[in-house]
Amino acid sequence: MPQNFSINPLQTAVDNNGKTMSTEWRPWFQTVSTAVNSLYQYGTTAQRPTINLYLGQLYFDQTLGTMVMLTNLSPVTWTPFAVISTFTPDAFLYSNSGGAITATAAATNGQLLIGSTGNVPVAATLTGTANEVLVSNGSGTITLSTPQPINTTSSVTFANITDSALTPNSFIYPTTAGLFASTAAATNGQLLIGSTGNVPVAATLTAGSGISIANAAGSITISANGSGVVTSITGTSNEIIASSSTGNVTLSTPQAIATTSSVTFANVTSPGTVQGSLLATTGNIQGPATGYSITTATGIGSGGAIQLFDATHGNEVAILNGGSNVAVFSPTGINSAAIGATTPSTGAFTTLSANSASVVTLTNTAASGGTLNLTAASNTSNGVQIFLGGNGATTPNKYLRVLNGTLQVLNSAGSTAILTLTDAGDLSAINIDNTPIGATTPATGVFTSATAVKFITATASALTTTGVATTIVSLANQAPACYLVTANIGTQNDTTHYGAFAVVYSDGTSARLATVNNGTLQTITLSGLNIQSTQSTGVNQTITMVVTRIA
Repeated sequence: MPQNFSINPLQTAVDNNGKTMSTEWRPWFQTVSTAVNSLYQYGTTAQRPTINLYLGQLYFDQTLGTMVMLTNLSPVTWTPFAVISTFTPDAFLYSNSGGAITATAAATNGQLLIGSTGNVPVAATLTGTANEVLVSNGSGTITLSTPQPINTTSSVTFANITDSALTPNSFIYPTTAGLFASTAAATNGQLLIGSTGNVPVAATLTAGSGISIANAAGSITISANGSGVVTSITGTSNEIIASSSTGNVTLSTPQAIATTSSVTFANVTSPGTVQGSLLATTGNIQGPATGYSITTATGIGSGGAIQLFDATHGNEVAILNGGSNVAVFSPTGINSAAIGATTPSTGAFTTLSANSASVVTLTNTAASGGTLNLTAASNTSNGVQIFLGGNGATTPNKYLRVLNGTLQVLNSAGSTAILTLTDAGDLSAINIDNTPIGATTPATGVFTSATAVKFITATASALTTTGVATTIVSLANQAPACYLVTANIGTQNDTTHYGAFAVVYSDGTSARLATVNNGTLQTITLSGLNIQSTQSTGVNQTITMVVTRIA
């Protein structure tokens, strides 16, 4: 017992009103509280109690992992409980028949302590059932599973499903609740037939007019009983041919009449439009009552003719004569003159050939003069072209065309525009070198090579790589001349760093710098007749160079 633990006072613990504890009871309750609380004390070795100590006091030492007891007050001595060394480590404890605490063998993965009626408990593992419950043992774990997922949302696979509630030899269908159900046992010839809004029904087929149905075990035979049944077939002369009247019958027409077939008829009368090719050796090809008819003679190749008549078939409106590989078309409404004869008529043609005068005349007879239009479809990639054949068979030829608003002269192959003129009057060509533009007074422009009298200026630009000498302008190989050259990086106005100035003298085959004043970030140099610039700004820059011939 703790020191100073006296018997309880003889006075009443509380007053008559049940509210105030008397002064005699307060120290006694304090002593009891200290003793009781000490029974539940625990902590590390360093946290052991140091006040209100008494012999036999218990404390669970978390550092040692065991209970200790106070065995001496001066000096304070805590003694650990003895360790039972006879127990097997990592084992289960149980009480034997004599009530003594005993340990099993060391437990292995998945073992549990399982009771055995009338015997001591046993350390053993759970046993599954083949194809039903699988047991997987791990370190401190037991996992139970099934051979496949069997959740209500799972898709399962079984070799067979046996439902003892189903009727043998019946049809199976799902109920509205999703359960399997069955009809009554099916009889000969019955099928499972749907019934809107209801479960399917096992029933036999019903024979209609002229039909007989014979039901047997696992079979249904449907046959015609002769009433209303076709027993033979007959074709129609010149329309449908039947190979035989009974048995295997093949139906055909006197000739192939597919949309791709070439057909032959004695006469063709069409109330509408006839499309494709028509070949008439004799007779007429006649259209509707208000249309035209075509009559063939003995054949175009042998000097015959194809005649085009009006709706009455009494008035010839045109004739195509053939002979000696020449076709002459004579319509009555085109100036009453034949087309293709010795004297060609006027008209609209795909191809026009000049007569002996080597002249083809296109005349607009309007009093105001009018305009002659040559127009190409909007999707024509080559625009409107006029072919100029040169000296007949002699090449090269040339083409004129209008494409995307420009007038162009094409090369002999008609593949490349060698000269282009825009609505603004800009004229450009793929190769204008050393030739003035603008008759006696040369025009300004940007050229690969330029020949000019003094005080003629040319401007050129090029993207340069930092630190690399790049040719901006090449001088012409011509008579000696002197040039004033200025160069600038981009649009910079800082002439100290980005501008350069030079006077270049050329003797026609080589050039030299008469004077030069370079910027800190740009220099002008020469390579032969090539005027070059080198910039060192650290990034690629566009150099603009102006060259003026001054002498």
